Amino acid sequence: MTDSSVKGYSQQSDYSHYRHCLSQCVSQVSNLVRQLTDINDIYYPTTLSEDSFSIFKVDSKDRQDSHLMNTKLNTCLHHLDSLSKRVYDSSSKILVTGDLNSGKSTLVNALLRREILPTDQQPCTSVFSEVLSIPSETEREPLIHAIKEVEMYDRENPDSYEVVKIEDLYRLNIDMEDHYKLLKIYTFFEEKDHGLLVRNGIMDITLIDSPGLNTDSVKTTAVFAREEEIDVVIFVVSAENHFTLSGKEFLGNAAHDKLHVFIVVNRFDSIRDKDRCKRLILEQIRQLSPSTYENASELVHFVSAENEVQSEDFIRLEQTLNSFVFQHRIQSKLLPAKNYLANVLRDVYFVSSVNESKCQENHEKHLSELNNRFLPGYSRLLATRTTVTSDIQLFIRNALSLTETKVIEYLEETVSDPMLHQAIQSVPYPGVLLSARYAQSIANALSDHLESSLEDIEFEISQDAMTYLQKMDALASEHHTTYPKSISHIHRRIQVFVEPRDFLINRTLIGKKWFLNILSTGLFSLAFYYSDHSRKALSVTVLCQLAWTGYSFVSTIPIALQHNLKHKFQNTIQSEKFISHQSAHIIQELDHILDTKKTDILSRMENRISLQTQQKLELEQLVMDSELKQKKFQSLVIKSNELRDQLDGTMDIKSLPLVH
Repeated sequence: MTDSSVKGYSQQSDYSHYRHCLSQCVSQVSNLVRQLTDINDIYYPTTLSEDSFSIFKVDSKDRQDSHLMNTKLNTCLHHLDSLSKRVYDSSSKILVTGDLNSGKSTLVNALLRREILPTDQQPCTSVFSEVLSIPSETEREPLIHAIKEVEMYDRENPDSYEVVKIEDLYRLNIDMEDHYKLLKIYTFFEEKDHGLLVRNGIMDITLIDSPGLNTDSVKTTAVFAREEEIDVVIFVVSAENHFTLSGKEFLGNAAHDKLHVFIVVNRFDSIRDKDRCKRLILEQIRQLSPSTYENASELVHFVSAENEVQSEDFIRLEQTLNSFVFQHRIQSKLLPAKNYLANVLRDVYFVSSVNESKCQENHEKHLSELNNRFLPGYSRLLATRTTVTSDIQLFIRNALSLTETKVIEYLEETVSDPMLHQAIQSVPYPGVLLSARYAQSIANALSDHLESSLEDIEFEISQDAMTYLQKMDALASEHHTTYPKSISHIHRRIQVFVEPRDFLINRTLIGKKWFLNILSTGLFSLAFYYSDHSRKALSVTVLCQLAWTGYSFVSTIPIALQHNLKHKFQNTIQSEKFISHQSAHIIQELDHILDTKKTDILSRMENRISLQTQQKLELEQLVMDSELKQKKFQSLVIKSNELRDQLDGTMDIKSLPLVH
């Protein structure tokens, strides 16, 4: 085995080791980004400069849009997934790009030692063309797949591409440039071709011929987009034109992700003052890609790919390119992936650090609001509910007891002898002829007196009820205007009916006085009848005595009616238990009013407690969420920092020499 082969296999071993380490890093970084996407409402600092972020960079005018951060994270995950596939892929992709008509296709044909790609004095490459090597013992002509949708392409699926003949390749690039997005050109090599760049026996090489950078903005953008998918960049510049604005922009962007860019200055044989040309181009390279300039002897080559394939300069270009691709895939293929991972970890670390501080601040704010502002008032409210409930119940019992005593005393006084006598005296006596009407008037007066007294006591209790309600409000520390309904006037009217015996004293037909008068009159009449006086005198005496007796009876009618009807009214009230029934009714009505108010007060208090309980739960949830988010961000800070150290420690790619 030659020294070159030994070095190649040694580099292959190093490459496998670093690829394994990087694959693990990609998986771990993807896991960190997924953890970040699982966190809602990630705070994006709006006051930072745009250089604070790399992968998660958001324009200052869009930083208030919370969805943009999620979009950035999802894009990052998608790219990490592609990056993982690229790292595992053992092949390398070499992008040959440059200005329009600089000789890119000519250089690819020279490296293949075959005229596969169409060339002309005018630009004729309008579609990206990937040239791959496939071993074959029978096939000779290249197999070309024209692809419309790159994401849908599958070599084993004929429906995902169209087969194009080699002789139609020029026409396809000229006439159908917008019809296809990519051309896959599979070339078949023989054993004699072993040693070429695409037929090296160690790794699969894909050469990608791209449209000129200054063709139009769409194709230029496409080149920039494919830049992250490639491992090595060969930039072809015309020795006659040097670097155009598009070329300078491309190299400036490439210098950020790729440590070195291979530069081929083509058509150098047509330059008269070669030293001046080299000096001017190298000065431009120094400004655009300092790392490439530092290794210009290996990375910058002045050749003529069309006419001097066997020249010393072109052979040296091939050897250096082979060395660069085979021995330094760690730099050319893995370094861009490492740089991307480093940028992602840097952004994850920074976002997590900022959000950890923000979550800690929110946690302390929510915790302070819960413990210092909310819970003391909430505890007082719960204690107040217990106290108010007890106080109101005691207040209602006392109020009902006082009211019951008040009603009974009032009604008993109403039906007492003095009050009833006063009511009876309010009825004038119309004379003996209207005694019946007088009796009925007394009965009505007694009933009206009782009715009026009931209305008075009910009104008074209604006023007391309003006072009680206000006091109950005061007990609950609430002042709501609540007008109680009046005590309802529901009872059977007490009515006494006049009977004939009500006209008699003591409700009897003959009293003691009348009996004595009648008895003495009768004895006197008998004695006189058997005497010698005349019978006429006897008749006069009897009539006078009877008249006196009648007068005595008639004169006692008012007193008899007043006395009898009063006692009859009192007896009716007592027999019907009117006072106790009315007292119970009033107390029941008052109890209903006060109980309704109690229910209203306690219900409003329960509503307040329910609302504050919900607020308490929400505050506690905010405290827990902020604490949980803080721990998540803290974990991301630690893990991202550890991964950054691991990435730098296990893959110190930049310390490796460029060429052995």
